[in-house]
Formats: sequence, C-alpha cells, structure tokens
Amino acid sequence: MLSQEDLEAWCNHRQLSSTTRQLITDIRTSDPSRAAQGNYGNVCGDYCSEKMGKTIQFESHRGELAHIIDNLEHSKAVLEFYDQPPKIELIYLSKNGKKVRTGHTPDFFVIETNWAGWEEFKPIDELVQKAEEQPNRYVQDAEGNWDCPPGREYAQKYGLDYRVRTSAELHPIRLRNWTWLEPYFQTSPPPFDSPIFLTILTQVQAQPGLTYAQLLLSIEDIDPDHLNWLIARECIFINFNIASLAEHDQVQVFISEELAIVSEKIVLSSPTVPSSDGFSTLNVDIGTTLSWDGEYWEITNPGTDRVYLTRHDGKTTSLPNAEFYRFFETGHITGLNQITESTIDTTIQDLLNRARSKDIEIANQRYDLIQPYIQENTLPITKVNRSIRRWRDNYLEAEKLYGQGNGYVGLLPRHLDKGHHEKLEPGLVDYMKQYIDDHYFTPTNRRASTVYREFKEACQSLDPPFNPPSDRTFRFYIQGRTNYELIKARLGSRVAKQSKPFYSTKGFPRNGDLPWECVHIDHTPLDVDLVSSLISLATCNTSSAITLDNFDLGTCWATFMVDGYSKRILAVYLSFEKPSYRSCMMVMRQCVRRFKRLPQTIITDNGKEFHSIYFKQLLAYYKCNHKYRPPGEPRYGNPVERVFGTTNTLFVHELKGNRQILKNNRQVTKSVNPKTHAVWTLGEFYQVLEYWTDEIYDRREHSSLGQNPRSSYEIGIALGGRREMRRILYDETFKILTLPSPAQNDSRIVQPGKGIKINNIYYWCNDFRDPEIEKTTVDVKIDPFNVCLAYAYVRGHWRECTSNYYQFLQGRTEKELKVLSADLRQRKAGHAKRVEISDKELVEHLQSTQAMEGVLLQQRLQALENRTVLDLIEGKPLPQLKTLQTIDVTATIQKDKSLDSSAQDDNSPSKNLQFYGEF
Repeated sequence: MLSQEDLEAWCNHRQLSSTTRQLITDIRTSDPSRAAQGNYGNVCGDYCSEKMGKTIQFESHRGELAHIIDNLEHSKAVLEFYDQPPKIELIYLSKNGKKVRTGHTPDFFVIETNWAGWEEFKPIDELVQKAEEQPNRYVQDAEGNWDCPPGREYAQKYGLDYRVRTSAELHPIRLRNWTWLEPYFQTSPPPFDSPIFLTILTQVQAQPGLTYAQLLLSIEDIDPDHLNWLIARECIFINFNIASLAEHDQVQVFISEELAIVSEKIVLSSPTVPSSDGFSTLNVDIGTTLSWDGEYWEITNPGTDRVYLTRHDGKTTSLPNAEFYRFFETGHITGLNQITESTIDTTIQDLLNRARSKDIEIANQRYDLIQPYIQENTLPITKVNRSIRRWRDNYLEAEKLYGQGNGYVGLLPRHLDKGHHEKLEPGLVDYMKQYIDDHYFTPTNRRASTVYREFKEACQSLDPPFNPPSDRTFRFYIQGRTNYELIKARLGSRVAKQSKPFYSTKGFPRNGDLPWECVHIDHTPLDVDLVSSLISLATCNTSSAITLDNFDLGTCWATFMVDGYSKRILAVYLSFEKPSYRSCMMVMRQCVRRFKRLPQTIITDNGKEFHSIYFKQLLAYYKCNHKYRPPGEPRYGNPVERVFGTTNTLFVHELKGNRQILKNNRQVTKSVNPKTHAVWTLGEFYQVLEYWTDEIYDRREHSSLGQNPRSSYEIGIALGGRREMRRILYDETFKILTLPSPAQNDSRIVQPGKGIKINNIYYWCNDFRDPEIEKTTVDVKIDPFNVCLAYAYVRGHWRECTSNYYQFLQGRTEKELKVLSADLRQRKAGHAKRVEISDKELVEHLQSTQAMEGVLLQQRLQALENRTVLDLIEGKPLPQLKTLQTIDVTATIQKDKSLDSSAQDDNSPSKNLQFYGEF
C-alpha cells in the first residue's frame, strides 16, 4: 500500500483537487460499504491480498476473483485497489426515455500509476442482457469495448475515471499460473546465491527454451520449489499465456523475457502456427486471409517484429508478433481454412453421435467388404453385387464432402431418417411450445394426456384453426426440453438441483492443479448411536441415578476437511455439539498437527460458524483464501459431500448401533433399536474413524482418480513442490491464535487486585501486579473447552490467566456454562424482565444436585466425552477405568423396562459392562 507521502506525491503529479483528495482518503480509510453476497448461484468469498495487506471481497470466483488476481494483484501498474467502495450516483435515461437516478456500488476503486477511478466487472453474457434492458447505462462501441457513460460522467466531476471490465479480458491459463505461484509471493524468498539456484540459472542460460520437465530431469537435487521461486521472483521467465505450470512438458523456460520474444518470432516466421489445442493451424504468409473480430483481413507482410494486415476496405494495421500469436491462441483470430475444417469436423461428429452401436457394426462390415476395391482403385466394379458398388460410391462421396480419410461416415446406415415424418403447419410449433410452457410446465403437475386433449380443443378454436399433431408428437416436444427445466417448473428449484447440468469451468480445473489449492470443510451427523463411558459417569458422581438413558448420548457430528485435488481426508473432528466455530477451530488444529500447514483456499457452505469473526481472522492471519459455496448448491462441495456418503456407507453402517433402521421409524421395535445395541463411546469411535480414514479410505482406489487418494496426493506434491513457506508450527502460539475472543469485545480493562472480567468471571495472572499494567486495556482470548483459563496479551506476549474459581470450573466448557446459565436464569426469573447472574451463583449452581439432572447431566456427559477427542488430537491416550470400585455398577444400575427378562435377572458386573459397551 502507498504511504501518506507517496499518496501526496501521486496526487500532486495528477494535479487533483482538494475535494478529490478527500474523496480518495475516505475510500482508503473506510470499510467496504457492503458484504459480498452469494445469492444468485455465484461463489463469493475473501481473497488475501499481499499487495493490500488485507482481505478483499469478491462475489464471483470465476469473475471478480479472477479479475483481482489477473489484473489487479499482479499488475505493476496498479498501486492500490479497494473492494465495495462507497456508493456513487448514476443518472441516465431508461429504455422508455424516463430519467433514472440510482445509487450504485462499484466493485472496485483502483489507483494506478497514471489512472484512478471506479471499476465494474461484468460477465459478457450479463452485459449483453443489461445493455438490452438499460441501453443508456451500458454501451458497446464499434471495437467491442464496453462503457458506462453515467459512471464516467460522475467520475469526471472529480477528475477521475470509470471503466467496465469484462470476462473477455481474463485468460484462464495465465490465471492458473498466478494461482500456482501464489504462495511464493506471500513470503520472502531464500537467497538465490545457493549452488542449486546458480546451477538452474546456468542451465537455463545455456539452453534457452528447455521445458519445466526437462529442467527437473536434467539437474540433480532440484525440486519444483526451486523453479517456482525463480519464476515468481522473475529470475527466469515463462510465457504465462501459453501453457499452465501444471503441464510441465509444455512450459518453456528462458533467462529473460527478451529471449522468449525472440523464440516466439522464430515460431511465427515458420510456415504455420499451431493453436493451443494442437489441431488447427494458420499459414502466416503474404496473401493469407483470416478472420479477426468478424472482419476479413489479409496478411500483407509477416515481418520479423510485426505482422501487417489489410482489411477488405483497404484499412491497414499491424500487430506485434507476440500479440498476433496470443490473439490466435485465444481464438480472436482464425484462419478461413480453420473455420471450414471446424464445420466439417462438427458435421462428422454429429453423424457419429447419432449412430447406434448396431449402426457402427454394420458400417464396419461394409468397410471390410469394400476395402479390396478401394485399395485397387477399380472403376467401375462390374463383377460384384449392387450393394457393394453402392457402399463403395457412398464411401467415395463422403471423402469428397468431408475430406480424405472421412469416407467411413458414408457407410453408416441412416435408419433414423427413414419413415414418415409428421409435417406441421407454419406457426403450429411455436404455438405448441408456448402452450406446453403455460399448461404443462407448471406447479399444478398436470398429466400430459389431459394437457394434450385441451391443446387439441384450443387448436380448433383458433381462427384459422390449426390441424393438431398426434399425441406422440406432442409428447416428443415435451421430452425435447431438459429434465432440469421440467423438474424445476413442476417440482421447484430445490428438487431440480439434483438434475442440474454441471457448471462448465471454461479452462479452469474444478478442484485446482495441486493438493492444498482447494480444500473443502463441512459437517455431517453420523448414523450411529454412542454411549457414555463409565469414567464419565464416575466423574459426574451419578452412582445413585444410573439408567440406560444416562448411557445413551445420541449421535455425534463429524467435521471433515477434504482436499479437492487428491480427495484425501486431511482432518476429521467429532463432537456431540452441533457445528460451531469450535468445530472449525479443532479441525484446523488437527490439520496443522498432522501436516504442519493450512490450505491455500478453503471452500465452505454459508453456515454461520464459517462467517464467525474468529474463523475469518485465523484464515487472514495465515493467508488462506476463503470461498463460500452458493446456498442450496451441494454439488459445489462434491468432494466433501461424497466423503459423507462413503463414510456412512462403507464404515459407519458396518458398526453396532448404526441408525439405518430408523429410516422406517414406526416399524422399529425395542429389540432392534440402535440405543439397545450401542456400544461405542465417542473416544473409541474417533480412534477407529481415524484409522479408517488414514489406512483404508486413503489407500482405496477412488473412481474419479483412477488411483487411491494418498498416491494422488503424493504425486501432486512431487509435481508442485512441498512449499515449505506454508509451514506452520503446532505450538502454543498457534493454539492461542485459534482461540476466540469474548463475544462482546476482544479487550478488557485490568482491574487492580481482581484482573480481567470475562462472562462475569474474574481471571488473574502475576503480570497484572505491575502498576503499569493496572487499569490498562489488554486483548483477551478464552478457551471454549476449559473456561477456567483465559489468555491476555501483555507486553507483547500471551499470558495464561486462571479463574478465581479454578477448582470448580476446571474442565468445564463454554457450552456447559451457557446451558447452566440459562437454567439458572429460568429458575431465578420470576417476574423480573432481566436476571443478572454472579460468578458465585453460577459456581454454586454447578455444585448443586440440579446440575446432575436431565439436560444438564447429559450436557456434562457429552462434554466429558468431547474431552477425550481433544486429548486424542493432542496425542494423549484414552483414559482407562482402573478399578470397578470407582462406581458400583451392580448396586446402582436401575432396572430398565426396556431390558428383557433375562437381562433383568442377571446382575453380573461383566454382563452389565458388556451390555453398556465398556470393553
């Protein structure tokens, strides 16, 4: 970002007025005027900008995010950019000539070296539609550039500018390369005078044009990280527009940009230029005719530096060779022969697509029969039957039409073209389609036969009347519409999403080019009933009130972190609590504990836990981008959603106490109820789930990969590098950073002799004795899993603070205190509108008998079981019950009516232990 001195110098250079300077200052110092929304099927989120030193919002990851990365973040001309600046006023005439005055929030405010103003980003399709609706707001000039006259008029009042950026400016290959190298821009590089870097530079200088793959093979001890560092820091050069770094054998490496341009000139001076797909070619020679932006041009001079072109009206222009090549590569320039070949290929492909398997078999038989006569080139054939002569003629005719080698399509039988085809009157088809839309594609869900019967009557009532088609033709036009359109119109968008066509990524890999590039986090309940351990019951001191209900704790929630590229499960966390910021925090901890890193981009749904300030702060601190899936679009989270189904189907449903049978709840009897057969505690279940994810799922072949997730992950790391700059130590500092701040405020005043007060509880540490610290404000964090501890930021370090009720709050969770506080408020409420609870009253309620009953007891048991998962994540073993005398099971287990008579008569400790799942 610009310093105040640099900003002043820039404003002086631009000779901006004081009003404009104040406007720019307001934009720079204000927060975004609104939050990015994902209500229209778009993927919104936050991008960690290294240039701006903060997160930047975007409302479309294939639009605005791509524009941020490609045109703003890595553009040397751009000095600063701000998302969602304050509203500006646009005044223009509507389509019917009325004056419109509206407030508009541009997408960005951009400060460049020689330009400043507002930017609005739109996809081309949306711009075309809006230009029809608002022709005076969005205008396209003769050269295809888009403009917003009312926006430019507003900006000119301040000596600034306004421009419309479109998706046509984006380059998918270049964007993939920026994304590939993103981690290397976010940290300081290693010293480039080490032997390995010097060896690479020497090799590239000696052999310009070597590919990325060739360099990796030709130098010992080289790692992709070394090359990525040199490319990111511009010590060596690649053309970002030609090939993606994920395709090592296609990327050529040069010591400088000048040598790369010389290499491109040599390629352009050759007789043909291959396109990026490797199929179409363009002759770069005098007299070659080509199509450029819908106009025909002729090459008049293919020079060494520029290509000179003449239009049909005599206008002459020239393009640099590199620019000419780029236009051809992106499809803006096409040769006339390329257009013809493309049309022919499409026709051939249509004929092959229409052919059935039986048609292919017949064509193969015909080809075998005519093969001798084609090779001998015998004309005419007089000693063979008429069928062979006809097939041979069809083959030769197809070669004339579609080119040499394409005669095979002439042998395909065209049975589908045979028979009587009903001919409809002019206008009848349009009338029938409209009638189907109005009467069949409706939420009423009418029968097709009824709609057709009314359609016939409607045709006869017209003047002049239509001759209605047959019922089969009517149904044919219904079936011609996509299944998604039909279901959406008749059953609603939520049901239709299951049959919605997949979104085309248009050159972007759906799940990234590397492991850790796109990682999904989501929650799901697992279909298994879990029980409480005897240790938890002993801790709660419930020996006088143990029943079967005390043991059953219900289902648990699982939080998965899944890598989109390799489909590997990176981390999993289990808890009895519903999804919250605590689940997010723990799955991030588990990920760092296992792999010592966090993802480059995290993709989540729109749950409130993913919108929490703690989660966003953690991602921003470790420079993780964040994307939100569109609401109600589970397919955007396909990798993690598929893991949900696989985990339940292949693992959970094989365990005792699984809840499959509850799908038919009314037919479930006590003898088969999952509660009766539940044996797993949360800690034991977490252990076997981790084993299944790491040793079974991880080594099992994934159908979409053709290999197992672990192999895919390891190959991806070998191709892209280990990226040690993303390494995160799993230490106390990281743990504290994952802790939340109090809900109301993240700072507290140090009160002399008492410490800091959080949730009506005082916390103290010895640093608070310092008179310089007393009565000052310090940042604080709390441990949601152990509320007897808090942390205060004192003198540049996080200090642990303990509660004055440490012995009573030890091991208690934030969730427990909320449930207990709500229960205590309800008991004290009476007629008072607001009830205040002191820390002493809360602790007394913790020790009361009411806290060991009903919901409060179940919450306590669940919290104790959750603690076992936290201990396992920290590497601690499960606690073991050393002696049965800790809790006298035989004397305290009450006779439950749900037990059968044999179980009631047998009170042996071993059987009771086995029944309740302790093993």
